[in-house]
Amino acid sequence: MPVDAFAHTFAVAAAPATVYAHLADPRSYVGLSPLVVAVRDVQTDGDQVTYVALERFRFYTNPIRVTMTLDPAAPSVVSAVVSPAGSGCGPR
Repeated sequence: MPVDAFAHTFAVAAAPATVYAHLADPRSYVGLSPLVVAVRDVQTDGDQVTYVALERFRFYTNPIRVTMTLDPAAPSVVSAVVSPAGSGCGPR
């Protein structure tokens, strides 16, 4: 199975803890990622959060399964995405 990896760096005028808390909440990706219109089935187990994000295309809604691994000490948020349509979602 092909694997894509990417990273983005942005300067944000907010405390790192505030940015981390925002990105660690899957519901924050609605609107942050332009295709994600809803998030459901959020489950937290220790440092992992799993959920389904719904990407909306013109004629299709693509449910993607996301597993976020959180590391508040770093701080970092790393996401693994499984998408039936072969697309990914948002900055993670």
